[in-house]
Amino acid sequence: AKPVADMPERIALKLDDADFSKLVQLNHGGGSTAFQLSNVPLAMRERMTFEQFNPKGHISATYNQSASINMAFEYALQFSEEGNPEPWLYLHGSTGLGKTHLAVAIADFRQKRGLPITFWVVSELFDNLRKTFSKNNDADFFDFFDTIRNCEFLVLDDLEPQNMTNWALGKLYQLVSHRHDRLLPTVITSQIIIWDEIYDRDWRDLQAKQQWVSIRSRLHDSTVVTEKLLVGPDFRNRGGGHDPGN
Repeated sequence: AKPVADMPERIALKLDDADFSKLVQLNHGGGSTAFQLSNVPLAMRERMTFEQFNPKGHISATYNQSASINMAFEYALQFSEEGNPEPWLYLHGSTGLGKTHLAVAIADFRQKRGLPITFWVVSELFDNLRKTFSKNNDADFFDFFDTIRNCEFLVLDDLEPQNMTNWALGKLYQLVSHRHDRLLPTVITSQIIIWDEIYDRDWRDLQAKQQWVSIRSRLHDSTVVTEKLLVGPDFRNRGGGHDPGN
């Protein structure tokens, strides 16, 4: 079956309008699209819970650095408990500050309560998309991609657009645009600080790519996305206590 996004615009608009139609997705039982929380190794789910997160950060963190980590922790917990205070949550900052830990904690919180959750490390997601695409089976590829685009709650961990090919950036744009326009709940972690001027200087090649400019614009849309910046020393260094994850 052809996904709605690939149909003529006049037809797609009607099918996307709840007043005109109701869409029912039929999955191939046990097929490659059935990727849910199983993508998170059990060891991560056991140690990356809200209860095991240290909201103070590294032992050498300053007051302001600890405050940034604590604010991200409290919001992530609120985001899980209250449903979705905002449709999207973007956790950004350097490595070793707890972004992945909070993302896994959100996923685990929902899974334990029987709520839908789809969790992907971004690089692994696009590896799987490429493998499916290379098999020249359009139906399987569109089925897989549509499952990700339309899932009820998506967590994308470790977004690294600077390492993506133009093909992957194009698919990322389709994914982000689709979920942004429809306000589908999404959590993203990344080392990319969306509004950082230093970032602009460091990633000029990426900034020249229209797909990334369009993606970044949506990630920086404060009417949809809540950004939480984590700052401080790398928590994995000795003396930091529990490892909060990426």
